[in-house]
Amino acid sequence: MINQSNKLLVCLDLSNMDTILIRYSAFIADLLDMDDVHYIHVIKEFDVPKELVDEFPELDQPLDEILREELTETITQELDQLRLSYQANDPCGVWTCIGNHS
Repeated sequence: MINQSNKLLVCLDLSNMDTILIRYSAFIADLLDMDDVHYIHVIKEFDVPKELVDEFPELDQPLDEILREELTETITQELDQLRLSYQANDPCGVWTCIGNHS
C-alpha cells in the first residue's frame, strides 16, 4: 500500500519561472486538496568578496536571509494576485493555502 502525503514541494530558483511554478502549485494544491505547500531554494554556499561588500554594504547580510526575503516577496505577491488565503507557517518555507483557486 502506498502512503499518500498531503504536502507539495516546489523548487524555486528566483527566475521568471517561479511565477509559473507558484501559480501552478497553488492550482494543484487546491485540486488535490493539499494541506501544505513547501517552497525550497537550494544554492551552494559562497562568500561575497570583501571588495563587493565594501561597495555594496547590503551584501554583508547572510545569503539565506537575502534569499528568504526575495522568495517570500515573490510567493506572497503571486498568492495575493490569485486572491488565495495563505499562512506562512514557519521561516523555512512552509505555506498553507486556504480556499479555492480562482
